[in-house]
Amino acid sequence: MTNIFHCARHTRVGVAYRGGVTPIDPGIAREFLEALIAGFSVLGGIMAYFSGLEAYRALARNEAPSAVAHSINEGISNGFEIGMPMASLALMIMGWT
Repeated sequence: MTNIFHCARHTRVGVAYRGGVTPIDPGIAREFLEALIAGFSVLGGIMAYFSGLEAYRALARNEAPSAVAHSINEGISNGFEIGMPMASLALMIMGWT
């Protein structure tokens, strides 16, 4: 069993990685995570809006369930195309403030 962990006790590993870790300010990490969450929230909201809109339109036309499912998938893809630039913008705004 000790042979498996031989590399963990290697003397040169400590020399190579000593002092190589960059300290991270917790405040900056929190702001980055908040910006990331805001960007994904915008993207998810826009995708949900467009999928719901397309589902409503398909159900209002009394389409078959497979056609409704296809309309929902199209709405999700349209929401992604429109929402991705807006999510990037939200990420940039949250990152700069």
